[in-house]
Amino acid sequence: MTSSGGPAPVLVVDIGNTLLIRDRPGAFHRAMAAVTGRGVAWEDAYDPVARAVLTGASAAEAAATIDAAVAAGACSAVEQALLEADGEASVAPGAVALLRAARAAGWRVVTATNAAAWVPPIPDEIADLVDDGISSAEVGAIKQDPQFWGHLRGRPGSDPRRMLVVGDDRNADVEVPRRAGLAALHIGPYRTIADVARLVEGVGPMPASAVGVVAGDATVWARETVVEADNLASVVVRTTRFRCSVQTAAGRAPTSVVRRKSEAPAVVIPPGFDYQGLAWVVATPDRRPTAAPSDLQAALEAEGISSVLDRMVEHERRHLISMVREAKNRPTRGERIREAVAHLWDYSRASDG
Repeated sequence: MTSSGGPAPVLVVDIGNTLLIRDRPGAFHRAMAAVTGRGVAWEDAYDPVARAVLTGASAAEAAATIDAAVAAGACSAVEQALLEADGEASVAPGAVALLRAARAAGWRVVTATNAAAWVPPIPDEIADLVDDGISSAEVGAIKQDPQFWGHLRGRPGSDPRRMLVVGDDRNADVEVPRRAGLAALHIGPYRTIADVARLVEGVGPMPASAVGVVAGDATVWARETVVEADNLASVVVRTTRFRCSVQTAAGRAPTSVVRRKSEAPAVVIPPGFDYQGLAWVVATPDRRPTAAPSDLQAALEAEGISSVLDRMVEHERRHLISMVREAKNRPTRGERIREAVAHLWDYSRASDG
C-alpha cells in the first residue's frame, strides 16, 4: 500500500531474455525442434506445443499431449528433449538496476513468465529483488492468452491502472497485456532494460494522487501528441475527457485522458513536456461547479431522474454539467440538455443492471 492508502504500483517483468539470458534453447524451443524435425510445420506446431509445454504438470504429460495433438509417435523424443538440461542462466545487463530502481521508488516487483513447471528457479540475485511471481504453469494459460493477464489483474490489492509490464516479446509482453488493459513497454534494440531502469528512476515515486501510469511511444492523433493508454479506460467510461496532469521527477503539466471512438483511450502529452516513454497520470483538483443549472435540473425532474446525477462519480458529474453551462447559444444548450438526459438514463440502467 502507498502512503495515500491505495495499492502500490506494480512492475511486471518477463524473465527469459529480459531478466535472464540462457546459453541454450529453453524447453519450448527444444520441444519445437523435436516436433518440426518430424516434418510438422512450425505454424501448425506452435500453439499446441506452447500450451502443452508451458502449462503441463510434467514433461511426460506435455510430451503425451503433443504426441496426441500434432506429432503422433513423437512422445519419447519430445519427452527426452524436455528433460535435457536448461543450461546456464546469466543475469541480463541492466536487470538488477531495473529491479533496484523500482523497489527504491516504491514499486512491487512481480515476474511473469511462460515457463514449464519443471524449470529451475531464478537465481538469488534476481529472486531477492522480486516480491512475487506468476507463471503459465501456475495459471494454466500462456502469456499470449488474455486469460493470463486477467489472472494478474484480478489479484487482490492490485490496481491495473498502476501496473507496468516489461518484456522482450512484442506480442506476449506488450500487445496482449495492452488489450487486457495494462500499460506495457517493449524491451528491444531501441529500448533496453537499462533504458527502462532510467525511466523508472526518472518518474520518481508514485504521487499520492496518481491515477495510474502512461507508458509507450507517443504518436500524433487529431493534431495532438498522444500515448495510447488502455489501462486508463475506466476513467473515460462515461466522459469523453478526464482532466489530469502528467508527472515525472522533472515536473508536472496539466493535460487530459481522452476517449476515442475507434481506438484505445489516450493521454495527451502537452507541448514542451519532456515525455521519455513513462510518466505518472495524476488527478488534479476540479473546480468546475457540481450543481446543475436550473434548466438542466428541470429537465431531469421532468424525467424523474434528478437523483441519478447525484450518484455519478464527481468528475463525471462536473463534466456533464460543464457541457451544458459552456454551450454558446440556446439551441446548443437545448441539444446538450437532451444529450445529458439520455446519458443519465443510460447511466441509470447500467448502474441498476
